[in-house]
Amino acid sequence: VRRGRLVHAVGVTPTLTAILKRQLDCSLEMLAKAIELCPDDAWADDAGHAPVWEQVYHALFWFNAWLRDWSKPIERPEFHIEEALEIKRRSGSLVERGQMAGYLAKVRADYESFMAGVTDVGLLASEKAFGRSWTVADRILGQVRHIQHHAGYLNAILSTTRGVRVRWIGYGER
Repeated sequence: VRRGRLVHAVGVTPTLTAILKRQLDCSLEMLAKAIELCPDDAWADDAGHAPVWEQVYHALFWFNAWLRDWSKPIERPEFHIEEALEIKRRSGSLVERGQMAGYLAKVRADYESFMAGVTDVGLLASEKAFGRSWTVADRILGQVRHIQHHAGYLNAILSTTRGVRVRWIGYGER
């Protein structure tokens, strides 16, 4: 422990899989905080940008699509809106916050299940999807970047339009 932050247990070296997972966990937690802190009047606001709900849905759907067993089909939630995946809708349909919170819980459960089966050796396993081959490590790192991109975008929208900031969450800082 250093300055009140958990580094790792003395004498225990974390696996690479554990290190990658804890970074993904932080990214997903920041997205969850954006959902939680988003004022009700901002959830569907599309003044000059895609609404918050659409950004969140896009990020969660693709997180789930990339970090899952690729031998099984992608599961779409009951409220699925195809256009929202490309962040093209600017009005019309709406996914309610409660629906999104339920979907976040499902995505987290699927992700935990997927990661439970990943080993350090398995990080280099390659599978083909979305038109090319990807290692599990590529998929994980890609989603760290993807979730942080959307968490940052949402933070910019919420801070500039509503004065709400999602604080940085790093490993051991929840």
